[in-house]
Amino acid sequence: MHGLRVELAWLSGDLRDVLEEADRAVEQAVAFRSLYFDALASRARGQALLMTGDAAGAVRVLQDGLPLVARGTGAYPFQPYHLAVLSEALGSLGRHEEAAAHSLAAVRAAAGIGVRMWELRAWIARLALPAAVLSADFAAAGFARARALLVEMDASGVAPRLAELEALRDADPGSRRPKLLEAAAAYEKIGAADHAQRVRAAAQQRLDRPP
Repeated sequence: MHGLRVELAWLSGDLRDVLEEADRAVEQAVAFRSLYFDALASRARGQALLMTGDAAGAVRVLQDGLPLVARGTGAYPFQPYHLAVLSEALGSLGRHEEAAAHSLAAVRAAAGIGVRMWELRAWIARLALPAAVLSADFAAAGFARARALLVEMDASGVAPRLAELEALRDADPGSRRPKLLEAAAAYEKIGAADHAQRVRAAAQQRLDRPP
């Protein structure tokens, strides 16, 4: 349950108590003495650290947890999600080539397992890569696949995230700012006020940035 609250924090942007919830997930996993719950707690802890600004700590936790989601383990179906969060943490540190490798592995693993939700989550991580690493053509194909998955699962809660990622890839400041504001409005529509505020601030910063 505590790991789920970390998921909800990622969706909503409300990070209050997210680290505490991740710590409780770890405590529960220890109490359950289950590698399955250890894997879920590892991902939750890594994601919470990443969301609260400790990307280096997130990388350490997630890399240590990789054996828990390796092929042949009970938690292998969660490997794509684990890899996706690790990719995002590496990207936050500027380690984009490593991030690209992990996000691609996440997409392929999710497709192989046949879990569409994890494939969508993997694409979200992959589409966060900078244009210098993920070309426009590959990104366009990725957005198309991600949107198809979104429709298939009626996963409208992540639509604002895709809109934000697409806006951030726009190299033209004139068109990027209104796209960011549209993404902020989409976040607000689903009740993710903290994300809406963050994206609006990013749009303003880009407007204020000298040419």
